[in-house]
Amino acid sequence: MATARRNLLAGRLAEHLVCAELTRLELIATTFTHNVPTYDVLATDGECRTVPIQVKATRDKYWRSPATNWMHINMDEKEQIQRIDGQKQLSPLDPIWICVAVGLTRMDDQFFILTQDDIQVKGPGTGRQSIAGGEYMTSLNLKTNGKQSKIV
Repeated sequence: MATARRNLLAGRLAEHLVCAELTRLELIATTFTHNVPTYDVLATDGECRTVPIQVKATRDKYWRSPATNWMHINMDEKEQIQRIDGQKQLSPLDPIWICVAVGLTRMDDQFFILTQDDIQVKGPGTGRQSIAGGEYMTSLNLKTNGKQSKIV
């Protein structure tokens, strides 16, 4: 199966798995199938309190996200290195992030719940960080094209 199709299916599956688990918790949850840029699912409780949820899926043990989503990166032409000039301002909507490790069977699926701040703070500097003590890792991949990266 082509990688893009496989990734699309994993993402859609993860969104529906999250909705199913939230429904088990007596929340109403619905997906938006990539039509909203900041969140994938809305969940509402019995008192109509609603929370936006960003869902990320993986079939391996890493969640990949461009580093430029989380920090300001500039190229220092003189020194030929990338400079990380601080963290980006996060979405004011502040969605909950649910990272789903899609397993081979339903019993193998794993869910990790974080805030976007958790992801931003834990990613830069180390490149990888454990999520909720699990064996799966989040990876904020910094594509350097052979250049060094320096945190300023």
